[in-house]
Amino acid sequence: MNEIGKSISLRGVVFRERPRVAPELRRWVPNPTHDIFSKQAIMIWFTSDLHFGHQNVIDYCARPFENVDEMNKFLLKRWNATVADDDIVYVLGDLALMKAGAFLPIGSGLKGRKILIKGNHDSYSAAQYSSMGFLVFDEAVITLWNKRIRLSHYPHWPAAPELEDPNDLRYPDRRPPKDGKVLFHGHVHKKWVQHSAGDVFEINVGVDVWNYQPVAASTLEKWVCHR
Repeated sequence: MNEIGKSISLRGVVFRERPRVAPELRRWVPNPTHDIFSKQAIMIWFTSDLHFGHQNVIDYCARPFENVDEMNKFLLKRWNATVADDDIVYVLGDLALMKAGAFLPIGSGLKGRKILIKGNHDSYSAAQYSSMGFLVFDEAVITLWNKRIRLSHYPHWPAAPELEDPNDLRYPDRRPPKDGKVLFHGHVHKKWVQHSAGDVFEINVGVDVWNYQPVAASTLEKWVCHR
């Protein structure tokens, strides 16, 4: 990945952050004596491609909403009906496409301890994301079920790009390496839920294939550990 800088480790969790991440954002990261993953009651969730405020995604993905306002309210309600205040939520990119000031009450109102892995539509400043309760990184590598899981907005580069839609071949420099790790990602909307080929195994956590709400780590465990 380009512009990868400092790494922060949290007992099996490695976040790779951009060098320009604002210092105030790093206050969110617990010190080694306070491990946010140590409480059994805390659930871990994954989601991506909510596209708050984006009119075009309603038509592009055939979402069942009349307008953006209806979609925004529904996504917020579904999130908060699923996630508890102390849960961990990884948002794998493309959170919102609206002015930061307009999104502030929505983003702040999303429950949980929120970690955003940036996608191609995530353009707010680090300080703006921080004000909504998000910690922001380019990618992350975490350990779940004794397996290393890479988190990225982008899926792997296709094995046969000549067979793909040109729209699916954007951002080649942002694609994660094919290093044998399981990949959780977004970006592809409805194209697939799970994709595997050779050493590549990737799961799309986007809302368009998970009933417009975050998916629990325990649900993905079945896919990862019993494939």
